[in-house]
Formats: sequence, C-alpha cells, structure tokens
Amino acid sequence: MQERKPFHTTTSAEFRDLAETARAAGRLPELIEAISERLERYRAALQSHQLARDFQSIQETKKLITNLENKLRIAAQLQAIEPPAEDEPLL
Repeated sequence: MQERKPFHTTTSAEFRDLAETARAAGRLPELIEAISERLERYRAALQSHQLARDFQSIQETKKLITNLENKLRIAAQLQAIEPPAEDEPLL
C-alpha cells in the first residue's frame, strides 16, 4: 500500500487524483475546508513575515499560498462536476 502524502506537498496531478478520490467518497467538501484553513494560516504567516521584513520567508510563503490556491481551484472545479447517478452509464 502506498503511503499518502499530505495534500499540500502533492503535485497538481497527484492532487487531482486525491481530490477525485475524495469526491467519489463524498469527502470533497472536507478537503476544500482543510485547504481553506491552511491557506488562511499561510496568509496570516505572510503578514507576520512582511512585518518582520523576512524576505526569504515571504517568498516561500507566497509560493505555498499560490500552490494552495491552485489546489483549491482544482477541488472547486471537481466539486462543480456532478457525479453520474448510479443507474447511468459512465460513458
């Protein structure tokens, strides 16, 4: 069994697979909430880094924020797609 990486360390393709699995299990809203919470923490950290003028941390935090925003966008796109009803063919 392959060990799962935390969502914030996955590539976009890995995250899309994770999000699709979460959607199939009915847990996509939980995943979106977790991403949103982490994003809020990084945004708060960014403000602290800016006040301290810690430029390296600012750059790293901005990259993390962009990464999470992209993942949130992917998850939101998947959430907008309705799964087929059980009696409908997949193709």
